[in-house]
Amino acid sequence: MNDPVPSKPICRQCTAMLDADDNYCRRCGSPTPFGIKLGVSSPVKQPAAWESPWLILPLLFLVLGPLAFPFLWRSRRFTFLWKVILTSLVLGLTTLLIWSAWVTVEHALAPLQKALEMKGF
Repeated sequence: MNDPVPSKPICRQCTAMLDADDNYCRRCGSPTPFGIKLGVSSPVKQPAAWESPWLILPLLFLVLGPLAFPFLWRSRRFTFLWKVILTSLVLGLTTLLIWSAWVTVEHALAPLQKALEMKGF
């Protein structure tokens, strides 16, 4: 009478919850035990060219900075840990660049400010 509630199957690759009749994981695309029994091949495609680390890393550090985060976080070629590390590095570098630009502008405008103070403005 006390039948346990049947638990949903879990993907062996990414531990996402699966429906009982899923042939492959909806999150990572790996075949499920049900799909393996039926001989269903995985619909996972090769990563697209825009997912290449050789494209994403220059975009992050040389071209777009934080604007390249969608490319990084949608890429399947970086692990979660590397995505967090790269995001932290880019945010730190961006903060440093903004701060150094601010200091440079302050130093460049200091003579103008002194000249205005001497004239009584």
